[in-house]
Amino acid sequence: MQEEVLNPNAAWRAYRLLRIDRRIGYFGEPPELPEAWHNFIPNQRNSPNLWTDAYLCAYCHAARVTLVSFDSRIPAREGVGFHWASPYYPHPAFRQQASATAKSQGVSFSSNKALPAARR
Repeated sequence: MQEEVLNPNAAWRAYRLLRIDRRIGYFGEPPELPEAWHNFIPNQRNSPNLWTDAYLCAYCHAARVTLVSFDSRIPAREGVGFHWASPYYPHPAFRQQASATAKSQGVSFSSNKALPAARR
């Protein structure tokens, strides 16, 4: 995500735009979240994104929604649908790299189309 990373002010502007977009829904935390989150964190592994990736996947699993992210490196978790929303997806070089990454993690993703909050 190197050059796509936003500074804090730009990130807040993007967040505010997303909050007013009627195509995007927001959910509270489902009651099953703590147990799912715990189950998605391996005991013997440590990494910088372990907690946040596991939280996002657990949230989507518990709420039965699809995870949409710009980060194609979120590890696949069973029972979690994933959509990679990269602005570079149509470019063949990125598509090939993303497909290889996804295939190695057992993840499939669709084309880069705007999606409403989707339920599985």
